[in-house]
Amino acid sequence: MAHLVYGLEGGEDIILITGEIGTGKTLALHFLTQHISRSYRTALINVTQLDFRELLKMLLAELEVTMPPEADRADLLGALKTELVAITRRGQRLLLVIDEAQNLDEATLEGVRLLTNLGLPEEQALQVILSGQPGLSTKINAPELAQVRQRIRVHYHLDKLSPQETAEYLAHRVKVAGCPRNLFRKDAVQRIHDLSEGIPRLVNIIADRALLAAYVDDENQVHLH
Repeated sequence: MAHLVYGLEGGEDIILITGEIGTGKTLALHFLTQHISRSYRTALINVTQLDFRELLKMLLAELEVTMPPEADRADLLGALKTELVAITRRGQRLLLVIDEAQNLDEATLEGVRLLTNLGLPEEQALQVILSGQPGLSTKINAPELAQVRQRIRVHYHLDKLSPQETAEYLAHRVKVAGCPRNLFRKDAVQRIHDLSEGIPRLVNIIADRALLAAYVDDENQVHLH
């Protein structure tokens, strides 16, 4: 979250977040958009099997700008520029958040870069957060996307949890749920970490099933078996 806020407040054009499936990228983006300053108008796009024209149409729909079905790319860009000028004059910026961005092709990623040039010349009207799986970093490192890469100076990779972090995470979840005692033995915590490989979403699923199994067996702790 500190990287995201730093990138936004620092006026970065494009901020990049990467991580394996289930490491919390979408959760982080949701938290950010819920708590972002009112100086931002936010548009979230999480369906990314799109070309650039389709992405523009989705962006305008998020901004509640209605366009005719036959509108071409120039029409869509013109409408977006008009809307950006209006947003800027209200003292805001547009934050475009694209989740699952690894699905975008090179031409669309280049188009996203060009969007950061829209708006009034003296104002930064639009900032972008790209979030995706590790393949997104590989795609952006392609020679054809050198200009996109140059716009990214804030990149945070969400790692998997270490064994110690898995133990702390489980203890935290139990505490938040209102339980004052330890529900997982150390050998069980290690097994949960091994099975999940430290991916939080899988930690959640395995721990939930383990608690149910312990309850059925009338145990007051989750054991290794």
